[in-house]
Amino acid sequence: MGDGLFGCGEGFQIAKDAKASYIFTFKEGRLPTAWQDFQGLLQLCPNQRVELTTPAGVRHVYRWVHDLSYTDTKGRSWTFTAIQCDEIHKDGTTTLWAWVTDLEVNHDSVVEVATKGGRDRWLIENQGYKLFGSLKNMAMRLLESVRYLPWPTTADDAPAAARMQIRFNSS
Repeated sequence: MGDGLFGCGEGFQIAKDAKASYIFTFKEGRLPTAWQDFQGLLQLCPNQRVELTTPAGVRHVYRWVHDLSYTDTKGRSWTFTAIQCDEIHKDGTTTLWAWVTDLEVNHDSVVEVATKGGRDRWLIENQGYKLFGSLKNMAMRLLESVRYLPWPTTADDAPAAARMQIRFNSS
């Protein structure tokens, strides 16, 4: 499981080298051509759809496209399945979730792949919020880290800083 930063040639190669399957968050800006292909092909695959409603009344519409192709900057070709889940709340607001994977995706597996792989990654990533209790507490913890731990020199370099991620250690 990984966020959108892994949804590229390097992430696919790491999974391949480890002989592991992957589920990475899929965002429009990360693989823009693949995203455009995905959105266009969704319209051509109306039968690749599963709908369910949670006990809380939230409707999930899962759709997927097989065999999307992507060539990375090193010239390596990759083929994967993309999944989209439209989460429609009772008040009409919609949240879009999307992932790429090399797992088998079909009517029987799409919900499990998306929820056990894609959504669980999001929940793990957001454990920091649960651990610290509020956004204010998380910010205070981050501020304390600046006081006691040196930041890398690349933090002052805007392009390098844009690629940095802050991870919380719950230990």
